[in-house]
Amino acid sequence: MNNVVSNQPIRISDYFNLGKEQVELDFVDVPVNTDLPLFCDPYAFVVERDPWFEKCNALVYHFFSALMSHVHNQREADALRMLNHVGEANDAHLGFSRGRPGSGIGEEKAKKLYERLKLSRAVKTGKLYDLSDCDLFIPGIGPDNISDMTINIIRLELLEYTRTQCLQLGIPLTSVPGGFRWNPDHERWDNGYAYLPIVNGTRVLFIPKAAVRYRLALNHQQYYRHFVLDYLQAENIRIGSSLVHLFKNGKPYVTKKSLEEKHPFSKDFLFEFSDDNPHVLDQYKYFARSNCLILSDENIEKKQPQPKTVDLDEVINKLRQIPSGNEFAHKYHIEILGALTAIFHTQLRNFTVEQEINDGRKRIDIVANNMRSEGFFGDLYSLHKILCPYILIECKNYSKDLGNPEYDQLAMRFSNHRGEFGLLICRNITDKDKMLKTCRDAMLAGRGYIVALDDNDIVNMLEFRKTQSYSKISDYMRIKLHELIF
Repeated sequence: MNNVVSNQPIRISDYFNLGKEQVELDFVDVPVNTDLPLFCDPYAFVVERDPWFEKCNALVYHFFSALMSHVHNQREADALRMLNHVGEANDAHLGFSRGRPGSGIGEEKAKKLYERLKLSRAVKTGKLYDLSDCDLFIPGIGPDNISDMTINIIRLELLEYTRTQCLQLGIPLTSVPGGFRWNPDHERWDNGYAYLPIVNGTRVLFIPKAAVRYRLALNHQQYYRHFVLDYLQAENIRIGSSLVHLFKNGKPYVTKKSLEEKHPFSKDFLFEFSDDNPHVLDQYKYFARSNCLILSDENIEKKQPQPKTVDLDEVINKLRQIPSGNEFAHKYHIEILGALTAIFHTQLRNFTVEQEINDGRKRIDIVANNMRSEGFFGDLYSLHKILCPYILIECKNYSKDLGNPEYDQLAMRFSNHRGEFGLLICRNITDKDKMLKTCRDAMLAGRGYIVALDDNDIVNMLEFRKTQSYSKISDYMRIKLHELIF
């Protein structure tokens, strides 16, 4: 590993000499000596539907519901106990926070945050339900606060996520204080040690790329200017108010400037308006949900202090250069892991290498969580009704075609809990008819759906990824499934 040079940004991948770029990693490759202006958005956990996101959403929902109950019922001591550990999450290196990890929020800041919540009309009326809504309705709470709160609330999941990513990439781990993490069963903050990577004496916490955004999906300025004022323009025209003017052709109009003077922005005003016009808030949240899109690696790079060009040719070259044979099997798994992350970043996440099953008696080479939201893997769930919360992947670094045992091995990994769809990836398929027949026999026997891919298939999809042609990647996989089924 490297020592961090002062004032010279260095990323996790460079510090630990991973030999991988952002496009090959499931987590944000943050600079370890500064912060990246991206935010962990709790609304992403609402939108995305993979199992890990659902667990995180449950943690956030449970915490915020308990907090709102304490504040609404004026249980100040209980509320302050919850707020004491939602401060800056400096170990994630996101947002605009500064300082060393582990400082907490402090009693004075917790008290100030409690007062802001207590005085809010949204809280007083008991109508603040989601942490995401705080940017809309709570004065003094913005994206950085909400992002840090989210990271701390889901820290329990992030600690295990970070450990898993480090183990499969060969990043050294050290047992250190891992920070307070929310315990929903006992409604308290627990503290303890965790295995984490250490950079210059401080811990680092990894955040999945799929959880970060340029800005929070729910944004008070966007809501105010493009939904609230738009609605008020139409409403004033409808009732013919004094704010209405006429164009030369007689068409009525209302300026947003006049509405801003009559209804100046404040978060209390936004709540009162939303309380009176809940359909406008519903429309905005529908819009936000539709536009809460996962950032591409190219867009993440734009926020880096020293942006890089996403280089898929390097990913292809590394894959091509691996010799076949058992000696290089693990290296092949790791390079396939990076390639699949690059190709399916918008559809699959949290790739895990050598996932143990059956109490450790068996392993699956790679397991990925299926977001089930778009593209080919979304179709598996919504159109084909194939059970696939997880995508099971076996990699074979053989120099010859695969035999029945390799197909049987993957089919035996399927279950009602893990799913019934998998990818069998190998170096080359020369007899494609035999491969299809073997996969089809397994499908017709009710043993699951296996799509076999070789290096050429992976390279073809990496070529599509160069131009971010995600629809072509999905079409490529749809053809593979069609060949299997028909």
